[in-house]
Amino acid sequence: MTRSGAAATRKVMRKKVADAGLRSAGVLIAASGVAHFVVPSVFVFISRWLFPKDTKTMVQINGAAETAIGVAIVNRRTRVWGILGLLGYAAYLGDRVVRDVIRRIGVSRR
Repeated sequence: MTRSGAAATRKVMRKKVADAGLRSAGVLIAASGVAHFVVPSVFVFISRWLFPKDTKTMVQINGAAETAIGVAIVNRRTRVWGILGLLGYAAYLGDRVVRDVIRRIGVSRR
């Protein structure tokens, strides 16, 4: 095998490994989303401090979001949208955590 042939083979293998990793991550995210509907009590317990008002509805919304994001990441054609959705979802949850911490320590708005 020539040098360029070996390099091309390595490039293809890296792409396949990356694809498999992203697909696996997508499946895990989607499974987590489905779990929100299968065992909602676990997620209500975890989420109640982030979403004190209408926690059950927020658990369902988050479950739907995670399911959709995971499915989008699994599919190569929609993967970029799935990753963008995941980044937005992470920013949204991060914002909720920061707001809750601020509320708990009593920092006033000016």
